[in-house]
Amino acid sequence: MKSFLLSCLALASISLSAQAHEIWIERDSSGPVRIVFGEPAQEALDHGEDKIKRVVKPNVFGTAGKAGPLQCGPEFLTAPLAGSGDAWLSDDSVFEPWQGEAGGFETVSYDARAARATPAAKRDFELVPTAANRSTLTVCVC
Repeated sequence: MKSFLLSCLALASISLSAQAHEIWIERDSSGPVRIVFGEPAQEALDHGEDKIKRVVKPNVFGTAGKAGPLQCGPEFLTAPLAGSGDAWLSDDSVFEPWQGEAGGFETVSYDARAARATPAAKRDFELVPTAANRSTLTVCVC
């Protein structure tokens, strides 16, 4: 089982390194969720192309339910979220499917999580804390 999880993690890291964009979410205690879309190691977000506008239908939720409507700010999107604690995001509609080099169609799905208070997974292949608010994580294959 351990070698299976390591294989999955290695495969995930290879596929993640091939992607040029990333989505992450932030949340302060019980405040709104901030959604940021950018490039790895990018010093400043590229607002010239308005790439954040590609994130139009994310599924954002927390321990108390779904987030409210998205609002577009100058640096990130925000969404009100009831309660406090962890927040999750998933979005598979950022990019239209494209034809890959092998001739088949490819797509990408983004998943993100903010905080470590909930030691349970809500998404497939999620990094989950071993206990509430711990820094040790495990990969959960749901």
